[in-house]
Amino acid sequence: MERFGIFKDGRLSFSKDVMPFAALLLAWVWIGGYAIHQTIGEEATALFFLTSTLVLPLVFLRLRGEGLDDIGVKKDLGDRRLYTRILQVYILLFAIVVLSTSSLISETPIDTLLLAQALVVMPLIFVIATIQSFMEEITWAGWLYDKISASYVMKTMTIAILWLVWHLPFYLWTDQFVGLVPIRFEILAILVIYFIALRFFFNWFRAHSGNALWATVAHGVMNTVAFLSIIVLDAPPESEAHLLMLAIAVANILAVAVLHRLWPPPD
Repeated sequence: MERFGIFKDGRLSFSKDVMPFAALLLAWVWIGGYAIHQTIGEEATALFFLTSTLVLPLVFLRLRGEGLDDIGVKKDLGDRRLYTRILQVYILLFAIVVLSTSSLISETPIDTLLLAQALVVMPLIFVIATIQSFMEEITWAGWLYDKISASYVMKTMTIAILWLVWHLPFYLWTDQFVGLVPIRFEILAILVIYFIALRFFFNWFRAHSGNALWATVAHGVMNTVAFLSIIVLDAPPESEAHLLMLAIAVANILAVAVLHRLWPPPD
């Protein structure tokens, strides 16, 4: 496979398909997303964003005559007991950090009845969140992870930055992230920390298991707990919404540090 290098020593290289793929992906959300937002509305914009990370890798796989197993979407789930236990501990850590932070910056106390009702529907929320996460991770932990040749750290950093740039128009053109717009310097700094921390967590599962599906499950777990916090608590004040995102980033940094200490991913 023909590859192109960024550094002379070959620390970061990628297949010839990565540049057109990244260009199409970003054009899809920045140009196409803006057009959809202006003509149809916010709901269609969100769906349009997610179709980009699902459709493009499938098209490129088809053009190359490859299958999903070539980009890490496999039936073999590896050490399911280990990864399941890690995610169970992560759910507890994440829930404590998110709920405690949300309760501190929200004027509304936790509604225990609403929390109980939310926990009842949690399996359904998790299924929906995981399907949505798969639509993203088939690109980030699948296609791009396979096509970029670099150390684990550099590969993850590269994908994290692309992931952030892909998300930015979604923050700008929807009202689901009130308090993050306009994007000031401190908010942009938090976003960078947030996306790098999350990507290291998701990519740990991809690197350790060799399967992009575990990154999908981890992504789904994170979205589920975050969504439950929104259900149980009122949205945080607009001026403090970024603090919740910073708390999530800190929780993931802690999780990543423990995982990489106990089970270093192959480099």
